[in-house]
Amino acid sequence: MTTGPTRRDVVALRTRDLVGPHGYTLSITGAFTMTAAERGLPGVLAAYLFVVGASLGMAAVALASRVRRLPDECPASRPLSINPVPLVAGPAGALPANFIPIEAVAYTVAGAVASAGYALLYALVTGRRRSDPE
Repeated sequence: MTTGPTRRDVVALRTRDLVGPHGYTLSITGAFTMTAAERGLPGVLAAYLFVVGASLGMAAVALASRVRRLPDECPASRPLSINPVPLVAGPAGALPANFIPIEAVAYTVAGAVASAGYALLYALVTGRRRSDPE
């Protein structure tokens, strides 16, 4: 009689599944918070434009990588237990906002840089292993 996965196995698998989305959330929140700390809380328009910028950043990465749809079987990515990408993507998003005098533009750029930066860095960190099939 075989037994199924242990609770520990299930926790490990679910934690690994959440590392990517959690890191994205940390990157975007980090960029927003650092920008707000430097510039003060945004108005409604600037906050909305941050979201627009984040959407544009992800769309730019998708277009640049020619995303159309995922194939039925994607090559396995390297599983992560710890995601270091937000430590770079969040500050990278906030940094250019410090040099942009117009609040609405600063927040838009912060969102775009954090979003695109996260997508690109996460892809590099979790890229295919040499042993993965072509």
